[in-house]
Amino acid sequence: SLYNPLLWFSSIFLFLKYTLFGSNKNFLKEKGFLVFLVFSFYLPWLLVSRVEYPYYFLLGLPFLYAFAALKICDWFTCDRSLFLTFMGVLLASACLFYPLVSGLPVPTDYLKVIFRTEIDWGK
Repeated sequence: SLYNPLLWFSSIFLFLKYTLFGSNKNFLKEKGFLVFLVFSFYLPWLLVSRVEYPYYFLLGLPFLYAFAALKICDWFTCDRSLFLTFMGVLLASACLFYPLVSGLPVPTDYLKVIFRTEIDWGK
């Protein structure tokens, strides 16, 4: 989901890297429709001058993650150790953030460790 920082930032990085700096000439022919879908959900929000909330980007996430999945599958065919390392770190990140995303009750110390901040909820 949007709240797994590793998945979110890695998919943004992969999308920008291969869209803006891709050296493959057949890239747009192969994945052009997917690039169009990602841009069609994200570019309109760049024109909005008010506060933007994370849930505005939820409609574009499946296409962004599909693009990242295609690139990660390329890693699997080229370098399995890179693929397995990335997937292991991604799984660990998902396990770390699952209680926060799902709404499970967690101790305040757990939140302090993740966000490294003091949390004062009406004390």
